[in-house]
Amino acid sequence: MAGRKFRTVPEELLHVAEAIADHMSDRGFAVRPEHEDLGFPYCPTLFCRREHTTYVVEVVASLDPEKMRAWVSYGKSCGHDFRVAYVVPVEAGLQVKSRDLLAQHGVGLLELDNAVCEERVVAQDLSLNVELPPLRSMSRAVRALVGRAYEHFDRGNWREGFEDAAQALEAEARRYLKRHAARIVFVGNPITAREIDRMTLGVLAKTFQKIRNQNLDDKQIGATLQTINRDRIGVVHHRGRRRAENRLRANVGRHMWAICAAMKHAVK
Repeated sequence: MAGRKFRTVPEELLHVAEAIADHMSDRGFAVRPEHEDLGFPYCPTLFCRREHTTYVVEVVASLDPEKMRAWVSYGKSCGHDFRVAYVVPVEAGLQVKSRDLLAQHGVGLLELDNAVCEERVVAQDLSLNVELPPLRSMSRAVRALVGRAYEHFDRGNWREGFEDAAQALEAEARRYLKRHAARIVFVGNPITAREIDRMTLGVLAKTFQKIRNQNLDDKQIGATLQTINRDRIGVVHHRGRRRAENRLRANVGRHMWAICAAMKHAVK
């Protein structure tokens, strides 16, 4: 949308600012040029919001590391999904060490090439303090189950990463119950394979609690299903609610560690 007013963007970069504004708007963000919020270290080129995610976008010809670090420090202090991205024209030829510095700090980079914005470094949620279990410490079977979730986290999509991991554990828990059918005895009536296939994650959690003489694997899988169920419901059915968002943000790191541990028990 041409005609946006920019006071701080040099004339030679106005076309870049307009292009990235259109790029963010096309992706569902509400875009405000040079919007200053309380506590911002600088006036950003663009302030963008979509649901719970805030993007600050800076259009520059070269990277100022001091200003970048100030934005990172602010983002880490926010307590909500806050991301920073820099946009440069491709002819600026941003050095590799500058790209590496942005990636190291979780700051995104886009380059404008012939009016097309190309993402070079993914912007991370700066206020999310999560470090996942190392994939190399897991068996090949577990890596196959959680690998896609890790890819979501690498892309900054931690909500989708948790949802994918929860779905993977749910599916593996069903396979576990059917694989150990000869050993497992339930309190009450027997449960058929067809009934197991129709169980939701919450029902699976209760089903594991009904196993008589539970071994360690049974207990670990069942307890993990029960622990993550509320946030799984939140991310699937209540993603737009702030309470569900804040609860998942606080729990997602512990949930991912628990899911990976439960997977190790499930694939035995």
